Amino acid sequence: MEKHGIYAVRVCNQKKKESAIIGPQNISVDKSNMTFVATFTGPIPDVFYSEQPKFLEIYLRVKPDKIEYGVPSNERINVNTNLLFALRMPMEFVPDP
Repeated sequence: MEKHGIYAVRVCNQKKKESAIIGPQNISVDKSNMTFVATFTGPIPDVFYSEQPKFLEIYLRVKPDKIEYGVPSNERINVNTNLLFALRMPMEFVPDP
């Protein structure tokens, strides 16, 4: 997190159709132990047990000192501009009933 900062987290399907996305206003970062918490306001329909599996994607931005975490914003997040793709992982309900 010295050169890059968490900037966006989104939920999408295999074809990258977006179900939900959040930016820095919904992310808190603890730089002392290098952890973050991203909070989606819900409910987000059809995330678990849907016909199309969903994925959680994390995007980074350079200059993490300039990112204002937790500050309300009306900015529309576009993952295709100036963001670095960092991680994509399948979303699973655990434990599975």
